[in-house]
Amino acid sequence: MSSPVEQIKERLNIIDVVSSYIKLEKAGRNLKARCPFHNEKTPSFFISPERDTFHCFGCQKGGDAFTFVEEIEGVDFKDALRMLAERAGVTLSERDKTLTSEHARLISAMEHAVFYFEREFSKHPEALLYLGKRGLKEETIKHFRIGFAPDEWRGLLTFLREKGFTDVDIEKAGLVVRNADRVYDRFRGRIMFPIFNASGKPIAFSGRIFEGAKETYPGGVAPAKYVNSPETVLYNKSRVLYGFDKAKFEIRKRDACVVVEGQMDVVMSHQGGVTNAVATSGTALTIEHLSLIFRLTDKLILAFDADSAGFEASGRGIDLALEGGFDVRIAKLPSGLDPADVVKEDPKKWQSAVRDSRHVVDFLTTTLRERNDDTRVFRKNVERAVLPYVARIRSRIEKAHFVESVARALDLPQNSIWEALAYKDSGGVTPSFIKVEEDREKDAVLGRRNLEERFAGLLLLFKEEDNDENSKKGMEEEFLKIVGREAADIRKGIPNERLQAVLFEGEMRHVTRETLIEELKELLYHAKLFTFKEHLRKATNDLKYAESIGDEKLIREKLEECSEVSKELNDIRPSII
Repeated sequence: MSSPVEQIKERLNIIDVVSSYIKLEKAGRNLKARCPFHNEKTPSFFISPERDTFHCFGCQKGGDAFTFVEEIEGVDFKDALRMLAERAGVTLSERDKTLTSEHARLISAMEHAVFYFEREFSKHPEALLYLGKRGLKEETIKHFRIGFAPDEWRGLLTFLREKGFTDVDIEKAGLVVRNADRVYDRFRGRIMFPIFNASGKPIAFSGRIFEGAKETYPGGVAPAKYVNSPETVLYNKSRVLYGFDKAKFEIRKRDACVVVEGQMDVVMSHQGGVTNAVATSGTALTIEHLSLIFRLTDKLILAFDADSAGFEASGRGIDLALEGGFDVRIAKLPSGLDPADVVKEDPKKWQSAVRDSRHVVDFLTTTLRERNDDTRVFRKNVERAVLPYVARIRSRIEKAHFVESVARALDLPQNSIWEALAYKDSGGVTPSFIKVEEDREKDAVLGRRNLEERFAGLLLLFKEEDNDENSKKGMEEEFLKIVGREAADIRKGIPNERLQAVLFEGEMRHVTRETLIEELKELLYHAKLFTFKEHLRKATNDLKYAESIGDEKLIREKLEECSEVSKELNDIRPSII
């Protein structure tokens, strides 16, 4: 009997799956689209119906339908399996269900909890009154499924028990607290904000106390402003962004992700027209958060009160974002106000703040200038607070742009800024040299590997297109003579994703056997050219070494070798077979 994966692929091809998310258009034997995982104007995302795979030449993502669902929904393989099984009408066996049984059971408990809190909200007008004073509309409350936890010790616990969930399930979902032999509700007398995963499934809660509410705690301890779900099987705060499930399509559409500091800020932001806003849950931005966002956009807009401590607290997240290639911008807010306050006052002001956001380097430089007229102090503050961010920028062109910008603001030559950056990068010791030859060696290895991968992929495509094994073998033998016999199996070790990319590229460029052969011949020519250039480089280095030690015999040998290689290099012709 075939596996669930095979059954799903028999009923659903990759076109069925991908076309439900993005618009596809014909491209020869394949289909193409603008990639959903990164922003682009020209389509570089291709689907091969024959191989049931996809590949993007822009961000290099690729795989099958399961990989696509994992990436676009932000789920793991187990969840992708369950989602596609439901869509294909494939029933998972008991053995397959064990992969997801606990996960599904806990999700179900969380969904019942959301329903319970929503039901209780309608019974407590004081909660609606409080949110109304904060500026929330009823339709927004319903959209985000905001609820209320009554001030009862076991209200939710009793409800979930009646629905068939065990105390173990309820505790694993993080909904109750166990104290010795007592089990009681974690959330009491609070407005409840459900936290959903990327697929829109509830996985955690954040409960907020509000004026006039009462909460019973052992020993009369004063209640905390917020009580959040603990880390569970479902919930890891370092991987989840509040509001992402509702914002993800807007993030892609607007090519920007707005990050605010709390749930109320997200909810009010969406109500105020900025629907690409998300928030972390009690933690700074992490690599996992940024990876989730980077699938949709490389533009990050952070909202801060310029005089608040929030900016300092987010420093590490900004570092990670810049190092990851993000364009990090800051939306400046009026002093003492957060996004929720601004939206309540005037939604257009919040929209303008986001629209007029500035790159973190420009924002900080301007802010520091406004705070201090003393040129020496200003320069010192910029060196301390701004240059570390310039140093983190991945793009060399972007970095050069901001070096020029900072130098102009400080009224200093750009050289001074580059020297300061070099000093910081070296941990306080300015590098005295760069290992040029070491970098060239690395480039040589990568160059050879690229040639081998491209040739291997085209040979595989040639085999699919043509059964002439003699012609294929002749090509391979000629290639091996050039690159060396150690590459006897040139497909060995090449990642499948890379091989798929080469196959897609070959299909796009070659429609006949003749054009494919021409490409293989061209690769053979470049392989030979590359090999001779590497030989000449090494011989030249040996000559430099011989000259440095004054060995006349070795100098003559290496001069002769360089001369011979140079002659062979000049004699190479593109048609070599």
